[in-house]
Amino acid sequence: MAHHGERRCDHLHDTISRYDHAAKRLELLLTCPVCETEDVIHSLAYEPRFEPSVASVHALHAREGAAVDALDRAA
Repeated sequence: MAHHGERRCDHLHDTISRYDHAAKRLELLLTCPVCETEDVIHSLAYEPRFEPSVASVHALHAREGAAVDALDRAA
């Protein structure tokens, strides 16, 4: 893993985020798929407060007798 302040390689980097549930922290990283390095560019305290709505809960359940979606048939 690259450390803050070290020179990065010249490869194209990807950005990813990683959430640590135990520490309740969200880290934003630059990764190099060639060198397999990661560099934390930002870290912040974060605790999701998601509460599913009634609409999203109903959307998760299949309706009996409903037609199969075109996307489901393609799979």
